Amino acid sequence: MEQSSLTQYHHYIPQFILRRFAVPSSSTPTQKHGKKRPKNTKGNELVNTIDLCNMPPVINKALVKRTFGMQDMYKDTNKFKITDQMHMERKLGAIEQTASRVLARVADAHKDGKEGISLSRPDKDLLRKFSFVMKYRSPIFFRRFDHQVSEDYDSDDRTQFLAYMREKGFRRPLDVWFDNLIKIIDTEMDPAGKWLINLFNHIYPGDATWLFMNVRSMHLVFVSSFDPSEEFILTENAFGIHEGPVSYSVDHVTGEETMTAYTEFHILNIISPHLAMLLRHNSLPEPMEDMNTELRDQKREMWAQQARLHNDPHHATSLLEDLPVAEAKNSYTVVVNGRPALAEGADGKLRASDRFHFTFFRLESRHVQTINSILLNEAHKISIIVFKSERAFRAALEFYINYPSGNKGGHSLKALGLRPDDPRSMLLVKLVAVARLLGSDINATCEAEPATNSEEAPEFEEIVLQVLRTATPTHSNHPLSLSMTVLVEIVQRSKFTIGAMYMVDRTLQDDGQPDYPDIVFEVVQKADPKYFNQHTATLRNLGLPTWRIGWHALVKRYLEASEQIVTQDKHTMGI
Repeated sequence: MEQSSLTQYHHYIPQFILRRFAVPSSSTPTQKHGKKRPKNTKGNELVNTIDLCNMPPVINKALVKRTFGMQDMYKDTNKFKITDQMHMERKLGAIEQTASRVLARVADAHKDGKEGISLSRPDKDLLRKFSFVMKYRSPIFFRRFDHQVSEDYDSDDRTQFLAYMREKGFRRPLDVWFDNLIKIIDTEMDPAGKWLINLFNHIYPGDATWLFMNVRSMHLVFVSSFDPSEEFILTENAFGIHEGPVSYSVDHVTGEETMTAYTEFHILNIISPHLAMLLRHNSLPEPMEDMNTELRDQKREMWAQQARLHNDPHHATSLLEDLPVAEAKNSYTVVVNGRPALAEGADGKLRASDRFHFTFFRLESRHVQTINSILLNEAHKISIIVFKSERAFRAALEFYINYPSGNKGGHSLKALGLRPDDPRSMLLVKLVAVARLLGSDINATCEAEPATNSEEAPEFEEIVLQVLRTATPTHSNHPLSLSMTVLVEIVQRSKFTIGAMYMVDRTLQDDGQPDYPDIVFEVVQKADPKYFNQHTATLRNLGLPTWRIGWHALVKRYLEASEQIVTQDKHTMGI
């Protein structure tokens, strides 16, 4: 943290985690004007970064102390004294310090090749609290609460939240966030978990419920890569992401999405390039518990109840359901005939002296890269990705880019939207560019999910003919304007976006494949006159250059929209 009398750079991902991604200074390029970067000493550590704000994205190195933070993010301007304005940052620093000591022991044990580590109940519970605080302090929640007046609060719980503000006398939504964070951090954790119940009387009830469910319905596991050449990546929003289905209702006119249901199957916490801490939902498979048929059936019913909340219950599943993990063993139970029983001398009472042995579960490549893909899938909302080695990052990119695109029940990777400025399509273009900068020859896999009704999805030529039958001028009867209308309608009926189609053109141009407008032009030229209406008939005599001009105008508009979104995000993030 850099400090002055007026302003501070506040990290939302602690430096002790970023330092585990630090790279040697010997590979550091010189800066402009021939000035060299400082040596990679304490306070000057460097990390590899990808800047997604540019197209193509830029591979760079950045100082740890200036990465994953915002200027004055936790500054409380309601306080008169400058020193008091930073009370929230100091409070976060305190829990970081205590959690870092525990995580250092965990990371060191893993680095030393040990099979696992034993933690006390207070240490285990501290990591659970730290995981929640990391998510709750993240930029996602900063944007939720960063309002100076209550009327500007616009999250889904607006009515309940404003009522809570009035009841408790809060002036700003930001004050509620600070108050919640402080009380969560300061509340002493008792072995029986009564602290979770007590918080309902002291913080916003909606978030107290979320914290309660987070702790009660999930268990902690540590995972690492079986292959030491594979690594986890770190994104700006890595501690604000969950793995699990999210369902939306979509306005097909505006493309606006409204969340209707979500399930947290896993909460991701990247500790280092080779170690991650996950919170796993209790309804998912667990070797010891699943030996009990009755308990296994109860868990399946719990899962089914969650699934029924979603648009497509059949696909409301976990991408990491088959992770080879198990709950930690504890000091007060033993296994008898395949079932847990109280150990000799144990009375079932939970104590601070209880111990928990956590195994470091080593994951095959598929699981490691799925975790990375979950992070990459949400990178359309951010500007910076941190990685350790280029080889490992390229492997992560190639896995994600090759992952089938689609949208099954709101829970699949690379679910390309229908808006012309769809952010995931724009992200995919950038990630392909990054992979190629790193030496990959990969092309994007961006086919839209097939139609889900009983009829098979029409062929591209049939879609073009359908549009020729029905298209009408949107703005004018000018052939150029009409060609642009036709090009947009074909893209939409194909379940693509302008961004996705542009990406296809970009990635296949090296193979000598025709561009999108060229393909449409060819179909139009071969079409029987019966397929044209009174408006589209003029397109039969339209030359290929005009089709290309129209398409390039649409792509330009898409790229400008992309740049505007990036600029807005950078402004929001204080970059």
